[in-house]
Amino acid sequence: LRSLGIKVNVKVTGDDWDETQKIIDDGDFDILLWAQHSLPAGDPLWFLNAFFGSGNAKNMGCYNSSIVDGMLEELSGIDDTAARVKAQANIQQQVFEDLPISNLLTPEWHVGLSDRVAGYEPY
Repeated sequence: LRSLGIKVNVKVTGDDWDETQKIIDDGDFDILLWAQHSLPAGDPLWFLNAFFGSGNAKNMGCYNSSIVDGMLEELSGIDDTAARVKAQANIQQQVFEDLPISNLLTPEWHVGLSDRVAGYEPY
C-alpha cells in the first residue's frame, strides 16, 4: 500500500488477547488480518455464521446482510451433504459480492490421529 502512496500504520498484537479485543471493539482499524480455523467441525456453518451473521461476536467488520442471514438460517436446517455444499458455496459467493474479503492462506493445522484410523490423509 505504501508504494501506492497510502499511509500505513501497522499494529502487531502479541499474546495478550485483551489488546487485540480492544482494537476490535473500538473499530480502530481499516484492515484486520486474522488467523482462524474455518472448519473446526468439518463444516463451514460455524465460521460463516460467526463471521458473517449480522451482529455475531466474530463479525468484526460489522457486516449486515438480511440475504446472508436468511441463507445461514436455511443452511442450518439442511441435512443432505450435497445440498449443504451448494448452500455454503452460495453464501460465500454472496459475501464475496458484498465485501472486499480474501482468504490469504490455509495453514496446515496439527492433526492427531489414533492408530485405529486407517486411510485418512489430512493434507
